[in-house]
Amino acid sequence: SGVAHEINNPVSFIVGNTEPLRASLAKLQSFAERHQDAALDAAIRRTSRIFDTMARGAERTAAIVRDLRTFAHVGDRELAPLDLHEGIDLTLRLLRPRWVDRVAIHRDYGTIPLIEAAPGRLNQVFMNILANACDAIPAEGNVWITTRLIGTDVTVTIADDGPGIAADDLPRIFDPFFTTKPIGTGTGLGLAISRSIVDDHGGHIAVETTPGRGTAFTVTLPIAGHRARPGDGDETRSGPYDAGLRGRRPWRRSARARQRLHGLATVARGVGAHTPSPDVATP
Repeated sequence: SGVAHEINNPVSFIVGNTEPLRASLAKLQSFAERHQDAALDAAIRRTSRIFDTMARGAERTAAIVRDLRTFAHVGDRELAPLDLHEGIDLTLRLLRPRWVDRVAIHRDYGTIPLIEAAPGRLNQVFMNILANACDAIPAEGNVWITTRLIGTDVTVTIADDGPGIAADDLPRIFDPFFTTKPIGTGTGLGLAISRSIVDDHGGHIAVETTPGRGTAFTVTLPIAGHRARPGDGDETRSGPYDAGLRGRRPWRRSARARQRLHGLATVARGVGAHTPSPDVATP
């Protein structure tokens, strides 16, 4: 949020002066037309086109900064009413360069209630899963986002038609520092942190994958007043591994790994580090 604030100051100065400058250009344009000064008229028109492009860029930057400031409160654990659809849409806007003109986003939003959550932290979960989904698609493809109210739970399923997760990798995808991405492009912390955040909200994450056909992550969160025991129902599934991995929670079983990750997150917040990039190249 500190970086967003520093960017916002000069951007606000630019955006705040666009209308006065546009008005001045209009007056010059009128002056050139009255005096039939073709050269001045042409110069003003060129300047106006350049200015319009700059203004649109500044306004776009201001919108991105607003989204970043909303997204940046990852360390804030205070619960507040949260519209999951707004959080997902915000995350998609931030990830736009990753999917625009390449990945088709299909939203199937059901009628769901607000939930009690720490907005910034859950936005980080969607950021990690959606970024992984886009990165998993090598060329063009699809990502489907489905939300439903099932009993006292809200579910968010993010699925893709990428290559899926290899059976050997599936049991490890939530382990801290495990990554299938090339060196330098993944920290191996994105999904581990996401699972911790969902656990803290009394929910769980389920994963289903079919090699060659895609992967689906389902985040289940309780509505207010129906918080489940953290980690209940977490599972990873892939064909013949279904029975062996059902209910498997490799990271939660390791208190040492959990403490290590918590320590790293604390240090990162202290130095103002950015959110770890998503790690497993899955949908």
